[in-house]
Amino acid sequence: MSSYEAPLHLCDSVNDPVPHSYFIFLHMGYTLEQHAQAVGHGTDLNSDIEHIFPETDRHGLYYSVELDDASLDLVRADIGVDMVECNMRVWLVDSVYEADAGFVYEPDDYAPEVDPDYEPDDDLVYNADL
Repeated sequence: MSSYEAPLHLCDSVNDPVPHSYFIFLHMGYTLEQHAQAVGHGTDLNSDIEHIFPETDRHGLYYSVELDDASLDLVRADIGVDMVECNMRVWLVDSVYEADAGFVYEPDDYAPEVDPDYEPDDDLVYNADL
């Protein structure tokens, strides 16, 4: 009988993962208490969890956590874990170079000008009025 290991996503160097920072996705209906019991005493999840995201109609509960390699192995071995995703760095870009077109797009080049004298038309129907 083979042992279970939850899949690990977005952890290659291309995605620029944050070292030892993960999102743990639990199966629908699986509680954090059940998960902590299954992981056992090899890791103290309660002190390591950074944020808990509640279960919805679309996904089970998931949480963000920093784990060492041994603790990650224990978490991934829990059959109630659907998957583990590495946390990634997100970079904001001020400009984008289009290699095919040979130009640089600056977001401010296309920013709409704001008319300081603008007032909404009272005759228009807004979503809030529906």
